[in-house]
Amino acid sequence: MEFPEVQVLEEKIELLLGLIERIKQEKEELEGRLRQSEAENLRLKEEIKKLETERQEVRNKIHQIVAKIEQFQTKSVQGEI
Repeated sequence: MEFPEVQVLEEKIELLLGLIERIKQEKEELEGRLRQSEAENLRLKEEIKKLETERQEVRNKIHQIVAKIEQFQTKSVQGEI
């Protein structure tokens, strides 16, 4: 003897279980993508830090060169050269 209500309930439960499985898979996929994004974010932050350090080193070197040129010009004007 079949109970239509039980069959409908069983079908709905099967649908829900399928939905739960798809949601779990999607969650795992999104977590993987998040881990990749976080790793990429960290890599880019490290790259930015490296480039900022290099930029500061170049800036310091340029200041040194300009200071040497100014010293040379000062000595040249004073007739020391």
